[in-house]
Amino acid sequence: MVLRESDVDRWPGGDVATQRMPQFAAIGEFAGSQVIVLRDPELTTVVPLELGGVLLVTAVYCEGDRSLDGHLEMLPVSGWHVLPRKFRATGGNYTLFDGSLSGKALKDPALQPKILEEHGGVIQFALAEGTYDVECFGPWDPDAQTSLWLTRVVRSAV
Repeated sequence: MVLRESDVDRWPGGDVATQRMPQFAAIGEFAGSQVIVLRDPELTTVVPLELGGVLLVTAVYCEGDRSLDGHLEMLPVSGWHVLPRKFRATGGNYTLFDGSLSGKALKDPALQPKILEEHGGVIQFALAEGTYDVECFGPWDPDAQTSLWLTRVVRSAV
């Protein structure tokens, strides 16, 4: 789940991503703003893109973070599925987390170790105001030890 940081406290938690999603990612609504829902947000990290936007990398399995570095330099060029709906960012800070957890649970210091271990933690990042295309690719198996889902959030040309 990618949600405005200012809305995290109000997030109720629950099963927001279901198998009914035709793609790995979808655009939804919460508290008057758009959110990006990932079918399986655990073990997802954020990689800033040079021209703005972010790449959300979800590890189905891999040898570790360092094994990803080389793969991310050789991303697939074709085969990306662009969601028909654009994502409108309001600017500022966004939070990537497992949407099944409530905002209250995310802020509970006693739960932080469990959230990090079982849900991949909570990652905050900045996203400039604007309209973005959301593109999905996966599963991508760059080698026998790695399987990834990629979700690219890039500035729209129009």
